[in-house]
Amino acid sequence: MSSEDQLHSSGDEQHREDTDELTLDKSSKRSRTNISNQKTPRKKYIKGKQGGLQGIMKMPLEVFMEIAYYAHPGDLISLIRTNKFFRAMLLNKSATSIWQRALSYVPSLPPCPTGMVEPQYAALMFSKNCTLCGAQATSKPDPFLQVRLCSSCRDTGLEEILPGATRARGAFVPWTTQIKKFKQSILKHPAYCLLAQSRKLERMEKEFVCKNDQMGLAEWKTQRRTSWDNQLKEGKRLLEYLNLVAASRLDELKDLKSERREQIHERLRALGWEDKYFDIHKESAEKQWKSLVEVSKPFTERAWKNMLPKLTQLLEENRVLVDEYHRQQRRYARVIKAQDLLRQLKRDTHPYQSIVDTLQLERPPIVFGSFSMGQEPALSSPFPANQVVRGWDFFANLYEEENSTERVEDLFKERRDVICQKLLDWQAQVENQLVEQYKAPSTGSTSATADNDTILTIQGSTDPTKHISNNARFLLRADTVFVLKVTRSFSEVDQAHGPIADHVHFPDIPCIMNDLDGYDDTYDNGFYQDIEEMPLDRYVRHAGKEAIIEALLGELQMPDVAHVELGNMGKAFICGRCNHNKAMGWNELVEHYHLKRRDWIENRFLPNTYETQHPVIFRNLHNLEPGTNPKPLVRIVQSDDNHASSSHSYKSVAECVICRGVDFYDHSSFESLTMMREHMLDMHDVAEPVEELHFVDELRRLDSIMYWAEFERRDWEQKWDRFHDA
Repeated sequence: MSSEDQLHSSGDEQHREDTDELTLDKSSKRSRTNISNQKTPRKKYIKGKQGGLQGIMKMPLEVFMEIAYYAHPGDLISLIRTNKFFRAMLLNKSATSIWQRALSYVPSLPPCPTGMVEPQYAALMFSKNCTLCGAQATSKPDPFLQVRLCSSCRDTGLEEILPGATRARGAFVPWTTQIKKFKQSILKHPAYCLLAQSRKLERMEKEFVCKNDQMGLAEWKTQRRTSWDNQLKEGKRLLEYLNLVAASRLDELKDLKSERREQIHERLRALGWEDKYFDIHKESAEKQWKSLVEVSKPFTERAWKNMLPKLTQLLEENRVLVDEYHRQQRRYARVIKAQDLLRQLKRDTHPYQSIVDTLQLERPPIVFGSFSMGQEPALSSPFPANQVVRGWDFFANLYEEENSTERVEDLFKERRDVICQKLLDWQAQVENQLVEQYKAPSTGSTSATADNDTILTIQGSTDPTKHISNNARFLLRADTVFVLKVTRSFSEVDQAHGPIADHVHFPDIPCIMNDLDGYDDTYDNGFYQDIEEMPLDRYVRHAGKEAIIEALLGELQMPDVAHVELGNMGKAFICGRCNHNKAMGWNELVEHYHLKRRDWIENRFLPNTYETQHPVIFRNLHNLEPGTNPKPLVRIVQSDDNHASSSHSYKSVAECVICRGVDFYDHSSFESLTMMREHMLDMHDVAEPVEELHFVDELRRLDSIMYWAEFERRDWEQKWDRFHDA
């Protein structure tokens, strides 16, 4: 097929020129008439040599050819589609140099691919017509198939190559993955080839097979493979060019959009609008705004005239939202300023600063790069929650009134004494309420107020606490222990030892520990009010743990010590009654004693469910009564105590069968046989324990896991009775 015929396959288009360019002579003036229904005669359209192209067609050929050298390839394509004269002239072989030079002037455009002539190449790259049918096509050219397809031809002129056939057929037929995916395709990245080329491959294969020409078929396939390999390389270069053009076009559109936006903003500023109103807050209005402003179209006077009423309406509606937003932002800044000032006041007026200084409870700030955030001391200062503070009018007015942040600071300084007195009153009220709740008759206490001579010691001295109120001294004591009030239990264990619940000490009660870190939305709309926080009146005395703490402190000879001092000692305590040297923190030690004591009701060991003729003895090692056990209740870790370490690697070498048999796991395994024998004597009154009756030596019995897997309690009980019968 000739280059002319190939190019014409895309369809000729006859373009009509504007009516004011169709005639050389000026039309004469029209005489006025009173006949209203007289029709204006239609202007005659003239084409070709007598139309708008007459100047070019009368131009000397040498001049035209010289001009054509500098024309854009797309303009040449449009020109050959105007009439046969230009088509014949520009598709002649003598015009090849014109096409070559025109294509060479296009920046970064790869050379004409093998198998195509320059007019074909120009039509592929710069026209908007389908290669197969000539219809309008908005799609991009495919660099590998070397076609531009309309939607109709894309559906009918392509064939999807299935994964199994891609390797075999794709070596001889050009294929691509750049085509838009078919709706019916099940593959994520399908490959397509031209249906005509696929059918041609099948037809050629059949012809060679019918002629039994295997050599010819092999030679033809080699030629096809070589041709496709070359076309693939050229296609990759074309793809790079198309991507480059698309990116360049995208940049042009961005620049055009930016220029249009700035021109519109400039005119709106001239009308008195501030830039802050150009940020549209309402989503539906923002879409309308962007459809007028954020588009890649040239800005014209006509466009401005049409859009101004719509823009004005959008800006008027947005002004209300923007003004309210900025009002909230100013209020937010005042709230933050007021909180910062209140936070600093809290640091400067710590009611227990003398205790903090004596125990060195100040903590270093937390550092994040160049940002640092101060920390509360280990002994926090009771402070009202935000919802309490915002109820004080003299403080709420600091941020509710429209003032600058500098004015907020000045007002805070003026009201500082009032704020301090209000905080002192609040602290006194909280302390008094907690003391009353702790000593309420229902808790078993005989007094509703703290004694006037309540003693609180820090490192054995009362000097750091002598200026603190009597109620605060009572609340800070280690033996003042609170728990959240629970529904009354009729359990015998709960009534004897108190419920299982996390205990707290003053002032570590959530509802009076406001750290003022960050902005709290409760100032605005009560966003955090849905978060459940137990009110102060829910905290009551835990009598069971109080008795434990009093006994432990008596053992340590620290009866009046503050809880914060014990907590600050870290993992420094060891239970003196257990046969383990595990170091614990103070609260962990108290919890340990509480759980162990709950296994006993007076002299009855609740987990003991053995059914034997000879009783199995269990002793209450954690009995608090004096004289019941020669061992101390608690020991403080000594520097030379190598075993008392929370990080100590624990390895069991022996296990108590008696404790393990009643699932009393905490007392069942030991690090040495010595500890195990000590446990047998203290816990079970067994001076000479027998292996596999009283204990299992896990070092000697390698199959200890199988021992416990096959352990039957009834068999052990019979073994126990036989041993004691003997």
